[in-house]
Amino acid sequence: MNIFEQLRSGADVDMSMPEYAEAIKHMTECANICFKINTTAPQPEHIRPLEEQLFGGDLDQTSYLMPPIQIDFACQMKIGKRVFVNHSLTCMAAGGITIED
Repeated sequence: MNIFEQLRSGADVDMSMPEYAEAIKHMTECANICFKINTTAPQPEHIRPLEEQLFGGDLDQTSYLMPPIQIDFACQMKIGKRVFVNHSLTCMAAGGITIED
């Protein structure tokens, strides 16, 4: 079971575990992409590719997140169809989160 599966299962996880390095790497990648999103001109054609990168290409075309955003574990999130997320979203989704319409 990888670190993300452990987090989703609710298992006790110690951040000092060697396996947690993968989660820290992902959080850092998410922070960098969120920074780019939050400092990009607020036009969907500029922000959308970054949001898709954040969610690994798994963001429905009918959904949109309005910056600024801060998401620590995008790989643990699922944004459903026709979801509009207004500005100032902060998520720490270590255990997993689904947002649907």
